[in-house]
Amino acid sequence: MAMSRMVEIAVGLALIACSAIGQPKGPADPTDRKLKAKIDLLASKIVAKEGPGFSVAVVKDQKILLCEAYGLANVETGTPMTTETVLNVGSVSKHFTAWAILLLEQRGLLSTADDVHKHLPELPGYGSPLTLAHLLYQTSGLPEYLKLFKYAGLFPSDHRTFSDVHEILKAGAGLEYPPGTRWSYSNTNYALLAEIIQRRTGQTFSAWIQDNLFGPLGMGRTRVPESEVAIVEDRAESYWCSEGALKKYITNARIPGPTLVYTSAADMARWMLNFRNNQIGGAALFEKLCTPGRLTSGEEAPYAMGLAQGQYRGNATVGHAGSDAAFVSDMTYCPQSDLGVAVLCNSANIDPLEVRNAVLDLVLFGETSLKRTESKTRAAPPFPSGEAGALRERLLGTYRLEGGGDLVCLSVDGEETWGTYLGQGNVRLIPKDGGSVSNAEGDIVVRALAPEAGPAEKIELNLKGTLLTASRIPESTKEPAGPAAVTGLYYSPVLGAVYSITREDGRLKVSQRRSVGTHDLACAGKDILVCSLGELRLARDAAGDVTGFTLWHESVGGFSFSRVYLGGKPARG
Repeated sequence: MAMSRMVEIAVGLALIACSAIGQPKGPADPTDRKLKAKIDLLASKIVAKEGPGFSVAVVKDQKILLCEAYGLANVETGTPMTTETVLNVGSVSKHFTAWAILLLEQRGLLSTADDVHKHLPELPGYGSPLTLAHLLYQTSGLPEYLKLFKYAGLFPSDHRTFSDVHEILKAGAGLEYPPGTRWSYSNTNYALLAEIIQRRTGQTFSAWIQDNLFGPLGMGRTRVPESEVAIVEDRAESYWCSEGALKKYITNARIPGPTLVYTSAADMARWMLNFRNNQIGGAALFEKLCTPGRLTSGEEAPYAMGLAQGQYRGNATVGHAGSDAAFVSDMTYCPQSDLGVAVLCNSANIDPLEVRNAVLDLVLFGETSLKRTESKTRAAPPFPSGEAGALRERLLGTYRLEGGGDLVCLSVDGEETWGTYLGQGNVRLIPKDGGSVSNAEGDIVVRALAPEAGPAEKIELNLKGTLLTASRIPESTKEPAGPAAVTGLYYSPVLGAVYSITREDGRLKVSQRRSVGTHDLACAGKDILVCSLGELRLARDAAGDVTGFTLWHESVGGFSFSRVYLGGKPARG
């Protein structure tokens, strides 16, 4: 489920040991031996002793070059990772869902041109047609449910199912933009597609995809668990390293379609060989799956059906990256050379792209040497006082991105500095040389642009290579009509959440007891308060009393909150 997140363009394929799919055994090709030696060396550098690891499979020209596994599937029990170990491949699951939709279209059970309301009539009207193709191409305008859950106060560890997504959408969560006019990555699209598959087939998504995709290809290990307590043979646990300690990531999310396919390197080989041999679906289906969508402007979208098109050193690719819990994965398939790579990791601190790139560099370009990247687990030191502390004070505040309207908030929690973007999650920031701050990985950097001294009026954000500029929102502690005019409790029926506006230490704050947390509010205009969650646009009655607000953020739309008075509304005056 991977990305509070921006689409990662990658793709893939996987393989299995020769004996596992009945291919003849024989002496390894020189390329095979070099590839194994290279990945063995890489694994020795990125897999900690007695720690979690990864499995990798490589196929080319319908032959298996490599299928190996490294590290532990379960650290507590010391169970080793094997090519039969099953891992959650996160958003790599999306192309399985898209493939299932196209199979149903082949069989006449639906059309990708169908309006979504034909299959889900209970959803509200959106003012213009919303089709299955819009869902597949990620051009629907439907908000990301992970963001909706954040605003509703749900934690990642909460038990979350499709019904949670369904209820928020039925209650009136609107579109970010008219369908087909823009592109934005949203897991909501593929959650709805999985539900449509269930309604059209009369089977659970798990059962249908098992019977019609995985089973016919002999993918006996692959499944979509129907509950968090389902027994999945040889399932790996997932881990991440935090503050120098290895921790197990536990999630109770059960929303199939965008994620939740558990598979092995061996099974992925069987599946991805189907890209060329067309045993399930045929060549026309695969071609449609890989063809990008088009916006109403005629511009090509950066996404096909559950797959993204890209390039690696001049070679065209299709595929997807994945992330769910602390599982991370990548599939990359190069159609022109019939080369596929699948990397499945059970540690968020292992970069599957590093493994994938090592494979592509050798197979496509004959490069046997490793190109190492800096560790992703570098410790973040405390933010010091003095010059770096002054830099922090210069940057603190709320900013609006130029051209997009999104809000960025830089704030302090104790001795730590944090940045919040898109109203989701926080990233800890540490000082860097050159008058900037960054996350521990160094791929998110913030620096002041102007003026040269005092609070920055403009900042530059480098978000993993994307440069953005944001302007400070002038802050004022003056409230629209005094403390009593705004402070109180507010309820949103769409989110099912209660927010509280309070005054603490001379500042207005908005909070929610669960995952929303507490955020400083700044006045940005008449009856407009802003924080990293978005804009709070106040509503008043004829007497001028605040009766509620609309919480607006471009990435999720607007949510209406009504004021709640415990014990009755107080008398005026």
